[in-house]
Amino acid sequence: MCSEGDVGTEKRSNQNYLRVGDRANRALRSERWAPAAEKLMVRNQLDSLQRGFVQKICKAYRTVSLTSALLLSGQLLLDLRVAEAATLFRVKKGYSDEFLPPGREVERKAEYLQHPHPSKLVLTEYQQLEDFNSETVETHQVVGPHIYTDGSKIEGKVGAALTWWDGGKEVKQRTFRLEPHNTVFQSELYDSRSSLDLLRCPRATHQLAHNIKEMVRGIREEGRNVKLFWLRAHVGILGNERADELAKKAALTKKTAPDYNKVPISFVKKSIREETVKRWQESPPARDR
Repeated sequence: MCSEGDVGTEKRSNQNYLRVGDRANRALRSERWAPAAEKLMVRNQLDSLQRGFVQKICKAYRTVSLTSALLLSGQLLLDLRVAEAATLFRVKKGYSDEFLPPGREVERKAEYLQHPHPSKLVLTEYQQLEDFNSETVETHQVVGPHIYTDGSKIEGKVGAALTWWDGGKEVKQRTFRLEPHNTVFQSELYDSRSSLDLLRCPRATHQLAHNIKEMVRGIREEGRNVKLFWLRAHVGILGNERADELAKKAALTKKTAPDYNKVPISFVKKSIREETVKRWQESPPARDR
């Protein structure tokens, strides 16, 4: 028997699977017929199809050219969008490293088979603390060592850090260097509120989030406990300020090999879009019909 809440959750899960499947199918179709979109006849047909709806988007007259309507509506030519989707599909699947830094791999999602059995799912809830005084510590039963984390992206460089405090004093600390192409979200996956929200999701597919949940599960299976808290930044909490200082220092001064170098999909998408815009700007202006 399923409760109403269980049924609702199951429906949402099925809808998510359908959306993911639909995106995958569209990407596969784009990859398959991308070569056809380079043919002049197909491009002309796509232009004719696109001109009508981009004119409606920008509420322009029917006499407005395709290029002008595209610029006003913020859209790209359909054949270029198809090429973008095909390129992104190949990079995601590992068929191409065209838009990746030399020797680097794209960050992949955690496969569903990597997730534990539903009976062993880790519920990584967190609590939000506005301050960290003695009353708060007692109320939330914050016992044992406190580990503060932070991530930083500054001057195009990315770093992360953790600092271990016990008895009000720093016992140890560790810093991490990431690649310039890494996002601040990746560096703060051990820290930011949005990252903690992601960890609450039982089926999070982000590889770093999956790894963290597996670490938490391993710790709990050993009979120990982990509590996650979100603390407001720059309110005078010594451990928090120290983690922020170390993360910035790691980003700016650490010269060792990166501790994490997987390329996020957002970097690949940005690089592909820059190449697409460049290609469009360099193409001859003979498609205004």
